Amino acid sequence: MNYWTNDDNYTNDHARIIFLDFDASEDFHRYGIKWTKHAIQWFIDGKLVFKVKNTSSDPIPKSSDSPLRIMANIWATDSEISGWAGEFEQSSVPITAEYRNIRYIKGGRCNLKG
Repeated sequence: MNYWTNDDNYTNDHARIIFLDFDASEDFHRYGIKWTKHAIQWFIDGKLVFKVKNTSSDPIPKSSDSPLRIMANIWATDSEISGWAGEFEQSSVPITAEYRNIRYIKGGRCNLKG
């Protein structure tokens, strides 16, 4: 999980690795982000897995400063960053990802559990 702010010097690192108790490649899962002026919360299959609160020393971005972007991809990495992104072994099989049902719900009435 990660988020960026207007901190061009990257003095505050916001990247967090969430270890899953399942193999995400075996089935579709529901991922959600709830972003308010007080906090950002990340959910997987309706379960809160990570939360950051807005603080004066490390404020979360405002939507007017930093529009939300959903980034979902496969990161084939080399050994220099394997501690961050995981190990990657070259395969002769094409590597693909499939996404479905991506949506944005404006306002406070979103259902992250359903």
